Amino acid sequence: MRHRISGKPTAGATVELSLQGEAAGIFRFGTFRTGSTGSLDDSITVRAWPGTYQLVVQTTSALGHDRVVRKVEVVSPARLLMTTDKPIYQPGQTVHLRGLIVNGGTQKAVDKNQPVTFEVSDPQGNKVFKEKTASRRPLASRFADFVLASELSLGRYTVSRHRGRRQR
Repeated sequence: MRHRISGKPTAGATVELSLQGEAAGIFRFGTFRTGSTGSLDDSITVRAWPGTYQLVVQTTSALGHDRVVRKVEVVSPARLLMTTDKPIYQPGQTVHLRGLIVNGGTQKAVDKNQPVTFEVSDPQGNKVFKEKTASRRPLASRFADFVLASELSLGRYTVSRHRGRRQR
């Protein structure tokens, strides 16, 4: 927090933070105090569903009161480990694909019922396989099997997965 005219940090100010969403309601993060640099020294954990919210910042200090509202988007960081059952395949063999999805912040499995699409592209970039799948396991694992053609283009095939927005 800084003085609007001088730009100097405002230490000891009270800051109340919350997110307001139409469907999700209000998430209150709490009341904090600014340090000598005018910043919050505390870390804040966002426990809200992904979506668009209004971030509401209310401040109180010796300078007075202020309220700032800004539109923000909460995203769920996800990490993906994709594996195959072996590194090299022969024509006609089955490639067993597996993807394990965890929350990047908590390292816990994401919603196991959320569908994921696996795609395989040949060395020329042509899509040769696409399958939408949901987990049937307690962890956020996804499985798909892809059978290579008996005559195929030699080279590196690319496996990608998509969940919501296009991701690789």
